Amino acid sequence: MSGARRIPGPSSTQRARSDILGRFRSLLFIAAAVVIGLWILSGFWANIFVEALWFGQLGFDDVFWTTIGAKFFTGLVFGLVAVVGLGANVYLARYFSTRLTELHLFNEEMSELEQLFSNSRLIEVVTIIGILVIAAIMGLIGLANWDGMLRFFNQEAFGATDPIFNLDIGFFVFSLPIWHFVRFWLLLLVVASAIAVTLYYLYRGAVTIEERGIQIRSYARNHICVLGAIVFLLMAWGYRLDMYRLLFSESGFAFGAGYTDLHARMNALWILLFVAIACAGLFLMTLRSQRRNLPFIAIGGMIASSLIVGSVYPGLIQYFVVAPNEYDREAPYIQHSIDYTLKGYGLDSVDEVPFQIQENLSAGDIQTNITTINNLKIQDKRPLRRTYQQLQEIRTYYDFSNVDEDRYIIDGEYRQVMLAARELSYAQLPSPTWQNRHLFYTHGYGLCLSPVNTATPEGLPDLFVKDIPPVSVSDDLTIRRPELYFGENMDAYAVVKTTQEEFDYPEGDENKFSRYQDDGGVELSSYFRRLAFARYFSEVNFVISPLITDESQVMFYRQLQSRMENIAPFLDYDHDPYLVIADGKLYWMIDAYTTTGSYPYSQRFSGLLQMPDQGDLGTGPQSDIPGLNQPPQRRFVQNQPTLQNINYIRNSVKVVIDAYSGETDFYLVDEEDPMVLTYQKIFPTLFRPLSEMPQTLRDHIRYPRDLFAIQAAMYRIYHMRNPQVFYNKEDMWAVPQQVYAEQEQQVYPYYAVMKTALMEKEEMLLLLPFTPANKENMIGWMAAHCDAPLYGRIKVYNFPKQELVYGPMQIEARITQDADIAKELTLWNQEGSQVIRGDIIVVPIQESLLYIEPLYLRQRSTRGGLPELKRVIVAYGNRIAMRETLDQALASIFAFDEGTLARQTTTIVDGREVIETRRATLNELAERAVSHFDDAQNYLQTGDWSGYGASLQQLENVLRRLSDETGQLE
Repeated sequence: MSGARRIPGPSSTQRARSDILGRFRSLLFIAAAVVIGLWILSGFWANIFVEALWFGQLGFDDVFWTTIGAKFFTGLVFGLVAVVGLGANVYLARYFSTRLTELHLFNEEMSELEQLFSNSRLIEVVTIIGILVIAAIMGLIGLANWDGMLRFFNQEAFGATDPIFNLDIGFFVFSLPIWHFVRFWLLLLVVASAIAVTLYYLYRGAVTIEERGIQIRSYARNHICVLGAIVFLLMAWGYRLDMYRLLFSESGFAFGAGYTDLHARMNALWILLFVAIACAGLFLMTLRSQRRNLPFIAIGGMIASSLIVGSVYPGLIQYFVVAPNEYDREAPYIQHSIDYTLKGYGLDSVDEVPFQIQENLSAGDIQTNITTINNLKIQDKRPLRRTYQQLQEIRTYYDFSNVDEDRYIIDGEYRQVMLAARELSYAQLPSPTWQNRHLFYTHGYGLCLSPVNTATPEGLPDLFVKDIPPVSVSDDLTIRRPELYFGENMDAYAVVKTTQEEFDYPEGDENKFSRYQDDGGVELSSYFRRLAFARYFSEVNFVISPLITDESQVMFYRQLQSRMENIAPFLDYDHDPYLVIADGKLYWMIDAYTTTGSYPYSQRFSGLLQMPDQGDLGTGPQSDIPGLNQPPQRRFVQNQPTLQNINYIRNSVKVVIDAYSGETDFYLVDEEDPMVLTYQKIFPTLFRPLSEMPQTLRDHIRYPRDLFAIQAAMYRIYHMRNPQVFYNKEDMWAVPQQVYAEQEQQVYPYYAVMKTALMEKEEMLLLLPFTPANKENMIGWMAAHCDAPLYGRIKVYNFPKQELVYGPMQIEARITQDADIAKELTLWNQEGSQVIRGDIIVVPIQESLLYIEPLYLRQRSTRGGLPELKRVIVAYGNRIAMRETLDQALASIFAFDEGTLARQTTTIVDGREVIETRRATLNELAERAVSHFDDAQNYLQTGDWSGYGASLQQLENVLRRLSDETGQLE
């Protein structure tokens, strides 16, 4: 072997170079880790700092720090409990076990991995890191429930109890979810501890895996069995909590605990509770017994009990006891479900009023109800939005994203209007640089507003507010501050009060500029703040841009939904904010809801109505308009997932946001809602009393459509308050269908200004008709009052069941089958145009119903034509008329000259409306009667029997009107 060649080792120079390179790599790794860590920490710091500045600027410091404190302490407490629980168990495992000289998990030679883990110091470090990581995860799980903890410790009583346990509803809403969470969290902690100590015992050799099986030393077995006993005790606690959850059962005929739940599943849960305690006892007996199979007996017994007692026994009771006599068994529980569902949705105080249909409206009645007539809606939101876009966007970077409905006193008249904000569309900016996007194009401008009942001779909306700057037809609609810095689509931050002038509005070929004049943003008053915002937005321009000064302000969370959710994430918000003109300024009003899915016996809402997209004008079979060949989008309230799977809802808060300054106020409107009172206790400075809202804004409060849609969806079933009727589903209602464009879709709640025979004066209502299930005739309608003093009161008007009242689809069918109407529709659709049949609305007047449907016409083109209102269809009783204007259609139906329809002139005298109208004279009526008679004779001579019949009908109407007028003179 002496002749073997020796391989030389590395020289000292090579070793030194290798050591230096190794140290350099280590230092580089440490430096990279430090940089990454500092970057993460700086992001965390910037987020806290900037958010604190934002909340402070709004005056909501307490809200921010209460939220931060709740998150911090909730996560800290759960994290510390996890550290103590895991650490104590690992410490006990270490204390009980004795270190073996060698580690042989499989009685083989030690592998490299085993040699690595035989290093006790490394194991200690890994154990500590593992405990901290798991504890951090457990803390984050606890932190996610911070708001539930706040509700738990600040809960207000509901003042009502459940029918089974006689506990306050607040227990189910505030306490039960927390107890379930705590039990789940403890179970997770115990299981994690059991896994951790088992791994530790494996390392220590107290648990070995051999050919003859798993060998466990007594102290390790005892420790693991104690943890197993705790698991079974937590299971027993869970069975007790599950008894309360039976009140949310969906296994019976109606929602909530039924006969089988209370007489079988309740008993089964008690049995399983005691079985779980017994299983825990078997695990603990292992500490003193030599029988190693006791834990397996416990586990097997628990599984068998769950299958037999938990599943088979309730099934037998349901099949042999309940099913043969289901109604008698379930009747009291059906009644509970009806009562508590109505309470959960605020429907327990609905007034049901019989509505006797009397088809005896005369032309005089039309004049008497002139305010209602003046507000009959012939404008449809979807075509109107398209018209606004084409006529009033002015520039491509403006957009009307949504059309809202409201009412105003305009020159003394109570008028229902539609309006849309002219917002800035960042997606359409001509040059979307950082400077243009955030410093130059900062705001939208003004709005369009038009009445719902009129149109120009060309079929376009009669604009009461239009153009840039805004031009108003009345001083009541004057806008002195038209800039929109906050809106539905303002999703980019803006930096104002810079050296860069802001684009205000276009004027011919030039632009007008402005500077922001309020304090709606966070000041960049120091370099430190600029650095924080640079990190917050990941935008270096905050630091290096010469355009930003110490007086500059940053506006962010300018999109309404994100703004409200950042302030009060525990509230749910209506999908439809609406713009209000008040005191020369523009404000956004948004309805906020308190909701829960934990109201006992109340049926959960899962989304039963659709909300039409305002961008969808319907499709025709030959439509060539992009995006209109898609199937109609069936939605509930514009994709509002937060308003689903709930069984309690209240519109407890109205949010008002100043469109210029961003000032945000949460007004408390329901001081009897325990949920909002709980939030008020948590955040005492967040809510303001409704009495502090300016009257000019209070005049525009309206009943929210999302809430009404949910209530209507539930009431169509739960109006059946008799459990026998409910069980047999004898009187199920449905929301009717209508034809929109050329497709069927669901009627959605609509606003209308009206006065019925049961009302003292006209007011704004939110309406929805009902039909019997699987039928098309109307059975009644639901209305919510929008005006004080009856605001929020809901009435359901029931029609006589023995009489036929046309439903929307039956009117649609009559429109389609009318020969004259069908002829014109076919002709229009063949001339390169598309007919858009608008929403059909049903308007009660006195004791009668009017049906109104607008018809729009637009050219088929790749860019979409301008929708023009071409005809208005009015149906009343067996009469139907399609004319160019609403007045003409009404005149045709009720046999009066279009010009004799008096338009209301209203003055305000000591708060009372005095309505002056002018009536047609007897001579005018007589002249029209002669004219209709002559027309009938001419039609008879030419053999035009259709015209002859129509003229006779008009003659009859005039003669009836003449009789009415003569009777009034007497």
